[in-house]
Amino acid sequence: MTRWRWLGRFVFALVSAVLLLAAASALKAAGPAPFWPQWAANPQHTGFVPVAGQNLNRIVADVVYDPLVPQEQALNDGDLLVHYQVPLVDGNSVFMESKTGEYTAGDYGTQQWHQNKFTWVGGQLTKAWTFDSDWAPPGNQHVFWEPVYHAVLANGFVYDPGAGGTIFKLDKSTGAAITRINPFGTLIDPHTYTASPLSVDNAGNVYYNVIRLHSNGSFYQNDAEDSWIVKVAPDDSISMRSYTGLNPSAPAPTDLCYNVFGESQLPWPPSPDAIPGQVTCGLQRVAINIAPAIARDGTIYSVTRAHFISRYGYLVALKPDLTLKWAASLRGGDTVPGDYFSGGYFHDGCNDGTAASAGSMFPLNGQTSIGGCRAGARAGVDPATNRRGGGRCWTTRRQRRRSRQTAASSTARSSATTTIKAS
Repeated sequence: MTRWRWLGRFVFALVSAVLLLAAASALKAAGPAPFWPQWAANPQHTGFVPVAGQNLNRIVADVVYDPLVPQEQALNDGDLLVHYQVPLVDGNSVFMESKTGEYTAGDYGTQQWHQNKFTWVGGQLTKAWTFDSDWAPPGNQHVFWEPVYHAVLANGFVYDPGAGGTIFKLDKSTGAAITRINPFGTLIDPHTYTASPLSVDNAGNVYYNVIRLHSNGSFYQNDAEDSWIVKVAPDDSISMRSYTGLNPSAPAPTDLCYNVFGESQLPWPPSPDAIPGQVTCGLQRVAINIAPAIARDGTIYSVTRAHFISRYGYLVALKPDLTLKWAASLRGGDTVPGDYFSGGYFHDGCNDGTAASAGSMFPLNGQTSIGGCRAGARAGVDPATNRRGGGRCWTTRRQRRRSRQTAASSTARSSATTTIKAS
């Protein structure tokens, strides 16, 4: 089971050995503003606080928030492939998600998500209320890790993800739903999803991402239909912008994008001048799990990717009115137009033993049994693509046991790309 604990007067979340520490003195110093109100603490998502933590030597509260962990691990070869909300800290209270229902391999939506408030009462961390959300994520364990359900504290309320691309505005004292904020009017579409943590800027505007999928088939069986960034003002007024067509430099949904080499072509790359085949790119849509980050000047940052291929992604910067400010390719464009081999950013891939491979994290070319590239491979390239490495917007699905050569090649090629843990 997964738990979060208070240690002495300090709060920390433990999920895959990630700790969040905060001193009680800092909670008081923060004044009326919540101490840790959102993903990574603040609009810029720096995730740091000027607080020295104490030794982790005393447990004063132990709360189970995911009783489904045994089911999740049993169906994932012992791995826990779940993203969780960070505990949100406001004075003497903490807001944390919980889950119930049944975990099934083919549909994350068989579970239920809840928002909870805990408060210190008489020296005991006591549950004050539970709100039952109707939020559910897309997909299943066969395509990517379980997406995150993540609230935010803003304007004296709790804003909580809901179904159909909506969010709930909750009374922080009682947990009662004051209103459901719906960018789509009264429609609650079961194929439309609130697909990111909620973020808030210094003015109290709440931001989040929404994706709409095809009504038939699994997540990647059909192209995505649309995706949006939504901005909710403190007065509940809504503005939104579709990511479709937002970035003119992104490939069109029906364009062809270069894929990676197939496992039948191992060891990679097949030859120094080999180019992988192409597949339909799919809609350039928002990536799942991307909490919008907001700079001090109001610029909003998000990430998009081609629906069918994770290596064609962009970091997008938006103006406060949600129009495009700029976009940067994570893949890296061709420095020589039309020259496939001229693109990319990183040269820490295939290692030919020369100065051109300085900084490579790979074994020498030819040492394929331990993850090296094929003998004769060009220096520095990602063996999966045969060009310099780039960013990849991707959360891996559960990996089944593979041959030693395939597993070694997969492990090694991860050094040649930078992965954003989103889908």
